[in-house]
Amino acid sequence: QLRGRTYMKWFTNIFSGRTYYETDNTIQRDDGQMFYKSGSQYIGDHGEIIQKQDDNYMNLNTGTQSTWGDPFAEDK
Repeated sequence: QLRGRTYMKWFTNIFSGRTYYETDNTIQRDDGQMFYKSGSQYIGDHGEIIQKQDDNYMNLNTGTQSTWGDPFAEDK
């Protein structure tokens, strides 16, 4: 990473079909909900806590993992 530059990538969760846009400090869901990075976790607008684990994510509130679901999706 170059100093003073921000990276941006996007990914689509195959289980929910939602698209996410990731920068150095945030992940934004396609409906505008934001998740803010704090260490190796992301904190959602509604109190969700998402833990980054290697190349996967796990929602610590619901137990949903990105290997079989969408940890950033709303708990219904």
